[in-house]
Amino acid sequence: MTGLPLYNMDQQWPSEPSDTGHRGLWFDRFFNQYNNQWLVKDEAKKIFLSTLSKTSCGDKGTLNRVCDQQMALTSSLAGQYSVYKSDWHWVSGMGLDHPVENGFSWHSTLGTPYIPGSGVKGLVRAYMEQQGCEGTDLQRFFGSDHKLPEQQQHDQQAGEFMFFDAIPTDVIGLSVDVMTPHMGKWYEQSDDASAVPADWHSPVPVCFLTAKQANLLFSISPRPGVKTQPEDLDRLFEALTNALDLLGVGGKTAVGYGYMQEDAAANTKLQQRQEEKIKQQEIDKLSPGQRELLNAEMMFDVPDQLKPGSSLGGLINDFLNTATDWPSEDAAAAAVLAKRYYDLVGWGKKDKKKQRKERIAILSEPKS
Repeated sequence: MTGLPLYNMDQQWPSEPSDTGHRGLWFDRFFNQYNNQWLVKDEAKKIFLSTLSKTSCGDKGTLNRVCDQQMALTSSLAGQYSVYKSDWHWVSGMGLDHPVENGFSWHSTLGTPYIPGSGVKGLVRAYMEQQGCEGTDLQRFFGSDHKLPEQQQHDQQAGEFMFFDAIPTDVIGLSVDVMTPHMGKWYEQSDDASAVPADWHSPVPVCFLTAKQANLLFSISPRPGVKTQPEDLDRLFEALTNALDLLGVGGKTAVGYGYMQEDAAANTKLQQRQEEKIKQQEIDKLSPGQRELLNAEMMFDVPDQLKPGSSLGGLINDFLNTATDWPSEDAAAAAVLAKRYYDLVGWGKKDKKKQRKERIAILSEPKS
């Protein structure tokens, strides 16, 4: 049989994904290294994986928007979120089927590596179990637990907390790493006496895809409609921090993959961006006149604006001519700013001073 096992056998597929393409879609659906017998040689696996590691994956603007949305959702649910930075490489989804032998977890819409919420939940639970957390607390936090005695089990009970997917806060680089299992025959043919684990077996290099150092946003919130104790959420986040530091997340943690630390600088940057977005939303709610007033107020903090002929002076002059059509409250605010400005820079010649004061008086009068 000839050809490639793709949707259209006559289609000439590109040899590698585009710079702006969805890396996960390419990895999962467009493997192009089969030979005529639909077999995959080891070198072909490395060639395919190398096409994914040439450029970063993910769109920065999209990632910023999705992270902002997740933070806003988490905050609205009275939850907590934090950014963690990987110490080195990390990999998730290695057990998924793929022609290169080791799979990879891709976010379906972002096209980046990520950690599913179920994985975050399992990690936190594993750490808390190691620390001797009682079964009733585990059931309360995480839901139905069949490890409890039968009389204490509550099937189909949801946990009090929701664990969101851990998503990148910025574009992520990919890398091709190699592992060299020495006893492959033992794992493949354990029932064969000649395949016993021993030093004489030749190592077989196996390439697999990993994510380079990256920042991930982790979020946990109480389930809507469920009354929780404030200290419970702090307890879960402390467990998450310790689990990422001591246990690691994803595959191959035994050899150093998947360990993460809380990133204070990234958290500060993300929080500032969130505050700026909220501030901009408040500005967007203002009327055109109120925006001009806000702009003028900020100009008072710039020394060069407190000189004759400045942009602020032109804006104040516009207020005197146009603010009479504004609502009474806005017009009065314009009058206050105008008086403040002329008190600082001077009212001008006698005629100008009289005219300006008359206009300010008109703006200050309540409208019927």
